[in-house]
Amino acid sequence: MAGIDWRKKNNGREAGNIRANAIAPGGVNTNIQTTITALHPLEIADIFDVGPGKLAEPEEIARVALFLGSNDSTFVNGDVIKADGGWTAR
Repeated sequence: MAGIDWRKKNNGREAGNIRANAIAPGGVNTNIQTTITALHPLEIADIFDVGPGKLAEPEEIARVALFLGSNDSTFVNGDVIKADGGWTAR
């Protein structure tokens, strides 16, 4: 994560009129997540202790990406948007 954080900040400064941001999603309901949940149920149960109490759907993370790519986010640059349902806020 630190490497991604440095890279997007650096790109945000150097790119001029190009915004460079990143999305840090929490658990997302995908085939891979289903496999991980089956292998590590206790660790994954920790995700459900905060926020919406569920994994994000891919479309929910996609909406964050759409926002970052739109003109509604023109003053967002060199940042990491956490889309984890509040998991990191605990």
